[in-house]
Amino acid sequence: MLKQILEDINKNKKLADTDLSDVHPSILTSVSGDKRRAKENLEELYFTYKNHLKSRVIFVLVNGKSSKKFSEVAAANFNGSIFTGESFYEEIVNKVDTQNYIGRTASSSLVDILSSVLGDKASDIGITGYPALLFKSEQTAFLLNEKKDLVNIFKDMLNEQVGSEFVGLDFLEKVAIESVNSNFSGSVKPIFIHSQDISLLETFAKDFHQRLTPNVFTVTAGIASKEVSEKSLLTVSGKITKTNVGSVLKEIKNSIKL
Repeated sequence: MLKQILEDINKNKKLADTDLSDVHPSILTSVSGDKRRAKENLEELYFTYKNHLKSRVIFVLVNGKSSKKFSEVAAANFNGSIFTGESFYEEIVNKVDTQNYIGRTASSSLVDILSSVLGDKASDIGITGYPALLFKSEQTAFLLNEKKDLVNIFKDMLNEQVGSEFVGLDFLEKVAIESVNSNFSGSVKPIFIHSQDISLLETFAKDFHQRLTPNVFTVTAGIASKEVSEKSLLTVSGKITKTNVGSVLKEIKNSIKL
């Protein structure tokens, strides 16, 4: 199905990219109409592609000292995409002028700014409704001395009040664009998310599994606490190589529910 959709996307993209300045006046009206319809078709085809891709996506949440290395090797060799667990929150905060928070405590006006940026993101990725971010008095307890302070506050607000599946949907949107551009039509599309924040990955695991897909897997790569390792589906110790990463992904593939 993805292969056929991609063929239709590429066909319509060619029409949508038609340079009207090169078209003879006698057929300009007809070609202009074809170009307009092709653009409309592309929107629908992309939406269809993304929905079909969603059923092929698996989230692999990687913790441990070697989580970044594992994710990099996995993404490079097994047709996957890679994100840090914190990247979405950092992306939103990066759009807030530091003059609005450095050296200050959180305020309702700051939450309004974050809400506005989040609303723009929701529109971009097709989210039409979600709980609003609410300012709470306890958020004023900490002075915001640097960007990561606001990232941490926003991360907690979003996860508790909206749900971390918002992050998963943003990753899906990015991967869908990447997959269309690379003509991906495979049966499985892994998304590797690595972080040293175990609590964040546990939140992702719960919310993604409940609201996005049953195919959410946890991996510990390298040194981690016994408690963390026991919670992970799979553990990789020692040097991270293509071979042992491949073995882990094979086990995951055997557990996928499609």
